[in-house]
Amino acid sequence: MDRKTLEKLVETHYLDFATAYKIKDFPKLHHVFALIETESAWNPNADSGFARGLLQVSREALEDINGLYSTNFDFDDMFRPDRNIFVGIRYLRRLYRVFLECEHADILAVMAYNWGLGNVIEWLTLKNPSNCRIDEAVPAETKAHLIDFLFWSEYWRKKLEREEQA
Repeated sequence: MDRKTLEKLVETHYLDFATAYKIKDFPKLHHVFALIETESAWNPNADSGFARGLLQVSREALEDINGLYSTNFDFDDMFRPDRNIFVGIRYLRRLYRVFLECEHADILAVMAYNWGLGNVIEWLTLKNPSNCRIDEAVPAETKAHLIDFLFWSEYWRKKLEREEQA
């Protein structure tokens, strides 16, 4: 499947999801595109050994979404773009809702997508935090992931705005 076809597939799945659940805050389409850029660079066959597909869905995320949405996808299904997108978007939204009361719920959701929900919650509840400890507690991979996501999020926001105006 070529890149343009994948982009259209993501957009269709996203719009169906956003409409069905009346999503107005997070994620927006540019966030989903940014996460795909960050996770797999649009490679539907990406496999880290821990996660698979466009949105690099882990077994834990898959089990979570299967339970919440009464689906029965298996880990091999995460190589199928339609199923990967279905699961990845819903998992990102679920993480956002966990942090909804936090000022930067979107950033925390992206951190949790990469580092794991439990790790982010534990980090937010550090005992006797200091600037050094707060920074050192977050793995370099998660910091880099977040920076990449922020870059791609802005890139896709601007690109989609330009396409809308054309």
